[in-house]
Amino acid sequence: MPERPAFQKTGCKSCHFVGFGHGLSCETCHGGNSNKLTKRAAHASLVSNPASPQDMTKVCGTCHAREVERAIRSSHFTLNSEIQKTWQAFFPNETMDFEGLQRIATLPWKPMSPQRLVGDLLVRRCLRCHPYTSGDGYAMTHRKTGCAACHRIHETTSNTHAPPLANPQILQGFQDALDMKKVADERCLACHYANFVGWDYYGRFEKDYEEDYRAPLEHGRISLRSYGVEWHEMTPDVHRRAGMVCTDCHVLGPCQEEKGQKMQLSCVDCHISREDGGSSEAIGRSIGVNRVFDERMARFRGPVMQLDRLGHRPLDWKRVSCAACHAVWSVQDMGRSLTLQENPLWEEWSYLMVQGSSEVEEIVSYYLLKQGFWQPFEPGMEIAGSMAVWRDRNECTQGISLKPCMKNKFTDECGIGVWFEAFLQRRWAPVPLEIDATGRVSVMRHILDLELFYVNKENQTVINGLKPVSGRMQPYTPHTIGKADWFRSREVERMLKSQ
Repeated sequence: MPERPAFQKTGCKSCHFVGFGHGLSCETCHGGNSNKLTKRAAHASLVSNPASPQDMTKVCGTCHAREVERAIRSSHFTLNSEIQKTWQAFFPNETMDFEGLQRIATLPWKPMSPQRLVGDLLVRRCLRCHPYTSGDGYAMTHRKTGCAACHRIHETTSNTHAPPLANPQILQGFQDALDMKKVADERCLACHYANFVGWDYYGRFEKDYEEDYRAPLEHGRISLRSYGVEWHEMTPDVHRRAGMVCTDCHVLGPCQEEKGQKMQLSCVDCHISREDGGSSEAIGRSIGVNRVFDERMARFRGPVMQLDRLGHRPLDWKRVSCAACHAVWSVQDMGRSLTLQENPLWEEWSYLMVQGSSEVEEIVSYYLLKQGFWQPFEPGMEIAGSMAVWRDRNECTQGISLKPCMKNKFTDECGIGVWFEAFLQRRWAPVPLEIDATGRVSVMRHILDLELFYVNKENQTVINGLKPVSGRMQPYTPHTIGKADWFRSREVERMLKSQ
């Protein structure tokens, strides 16, 4: 018997509201057959996410071949620079890339070694912002993959939730928000949150993980957290207060990235007058490299630097970073410990279950509820109930039971044990200055101040306190720019004179 038609009209838009399109038919990117009258027939050979890493080359690349090719090679996709920096901090004489990391991390039959431990940390805990993953399960961090991780190509909802089409202002708002060429700050912050550079641009500093720091405090409840963590409200960057968004300075994204190419505006691009030598040649780039750069420089022309001041002189530009004097505050997370436990004592982690990882929180909640550690109306009930995604995202078959697990973020395969994180202390001041490897006075951060532990199924500590042998303090550019700090300026002056 033929399947009974569910509707008497055809076309994707008879069921789905599409907020933005390319002027193409739905089938061009998604496949399927919109002329069919049943869901099963219409969805045959459907590509649900054509912008995913698996399909972006053959779908998006049909029209955007150059952009897709660049994106796949970019640092946002491969994360090779982050992988290599972390790997060489532990193993200075070794090199590592994306492919090599996969080979090391997927060797469950071999005894745990320091290399395997660092590899497992990277692929299961650290690199969850890779475009191959859909991010954490929090409201503001869950996203599409591939091209759609940054570009919100369109929004699709049920027709019952479509905006009133008769209202042109609402339609224009949808069109602006979903413009493929625009990357909204919320897309950047879906990865650059929780004390990563970018979150500080909005004046946010992540609170500690301990239960005592949760807010607001309500009896028997924990409020749902849009980014998985609460934060202190700090002073936002002066450019944020002026209304500038991420892409106003970060002009070229991963799909336009080329080796050696200028990717973003520097401070001197906008804070030097043309009369004082602020031409394209003076700031070290060729005229006409990208028309967008010249447009942004004209649009965001800021207060002019006084070129006779120490640090402002052209000869100082490669000797001192602007943030060394102008960063209002900086993120200083110190003593970060990461523990892989194959057989965790779940009750011990209930106090530290807020981990900035929805995956870890879901696993802890699952086992605490299963063991009867939590009762109705206690905090864990609400967390577990609000994170139902583990049922279809984080389960794996082990014998005859289904259990949530931490997955390899690239292969989607289950791994043994859970990675827990804690800090010795978290501070935003003072702003530490050092001379970096290039000889430049820079703001430094304890980004690789790590200590790794591995506890096996028998609760024996096999690897105890594995630390990097080099590079714990790394230069970085805090996005907290404001009026220069007088005392820090004097320190910069002393450091420059001593060189």
